[in-house]
Amino acid sequence: MRTIFGSLVLGVFVVACGGEAPKPVESPPTPPAMPTSPTPPVDTAPPVAATPPKPSMQDMQKALVGSVSDGINGHDAAKFSANYADDAVVMVSGMPDQVRGKDAIAADVKKVFDAFPNVKFGFGRVWAKNDVLVCEWVDNGTHSGDLMGIKATEKPVGYTGLSVVWVNSDGKIKEEHRYFDLGTIMSQVGASKAKARPIPALPTTVEWHWAKSDAVEDKGVDAMKAAYTAFEKKDEKAFGDMNADDVVWDDMIAPGPSKGKAEALKQFKAFTTAFTDLKMQATNSWAVEDYGISEVTTTGTPKGPFMGLVSQNKKPISLHMVDVVQMKDGKAVRGWSYGNSVELLTQFGIMKPPGSAPAPAAKTEPKPAPKADPKGDPKAAPKK
Repeated sequence: MRTIFGSLVLGVFVVACGGEAPKPVESPPTPPAMPTSPTPPVDTAPPVAATPPKPSMQDMQKALVGSVSDGINGHDAAKFSANYADDAVVMVSGMPDQVRGKDAIAADVKKVFDAFPNVKFGFGRVWAKNDVLVCEWVDNGTHSGDLMGIKATEKPVGYTGLSVVWVNSDGKIKEEHRYFDLGTIMSQVGASKAKARPIPALPTTVEWHWAKSDAVEDKGVDAMKAAYTAFEKKDEKAFGDMNADDVVWDDMIAPGPSKGKAEALKQFKAFTTAFTDLKMQATNSWAVEDYGISEVTTTGTPKGPFMGLVSQNKKPISLHMVDVVQMKDGKAVRGWSYGNSVELLTQFGIMKPPGSAPAPAAKTEPKPAPKADPKGDPKAAPKK
């Protein structure tokens, strides 16, 4: 600014003095316009939605329980089987064959819908540890269709069962071990003379128990193993010390629960006397909160009556069950056992295994037709 202003003053001064005016300074040429960049095209594609995070195992397990209930209560075999992996395996206690694959699982539950068209189902309690769910459930319905060869009786049926399931990373069941007493059903429809358990109420809510996996909780597994050792050693004192005075045991193959330590010891004595070579192997065990849970295989040779039954063949038997025990101050206060009495009855030789073919009818030779009497009496044979 100072240089331009000085030049202007000097020019005025020169003109005023009679000097020749300087030529005007030409402005520099205007530089050519810079080329402009083309306007980028507008992206009209919809934004890509962000991939939602994968649900946690706990969330998938909760959804799985709800979906299984919906499939059964909706009598929808396809919806029920959709909760299983394509190569899933279902093993039912006391039954000879496994159910493999979604199609077979759908066909299997369809038999339940056919036998009990109004069946209702509900989960009562669920214990969860990592990828394992131990699920107690109740089935109620009316026997209005064929059940393993038993024609419809229109009698009400209800029973409590338990399933141990392993859940894969996609929230599907990859393996299930199912326990319920077929003997209870047989009693309720009148196919067995055994006293039937009362029909349980259908649960309306699910009681969830989640494992903490800490040292205190894990003591529940040790308590279960100690109880089985006491049975094998026939250690009545050790078993008694594990039970609270007011302990209640509820075996689902029995007509009802036993109450008090004295009754528990009585059952202990009956079991160890009937099977002197008793072995109890816990194949799977879990501790969840104040509960100990074990899948156990019991083997032994019957030496006397058990539950009022006498073996017809004296052969060794193998029984499969699940025990759930609630502990308090190191003692059992409540216990539940889930098994299938039919497994015992078939090995005792009292009944045929479920699904076995009926015995063939005895062959009888047809009687020869009587020869006609020459006199016209067809009943009398001619005398020789």
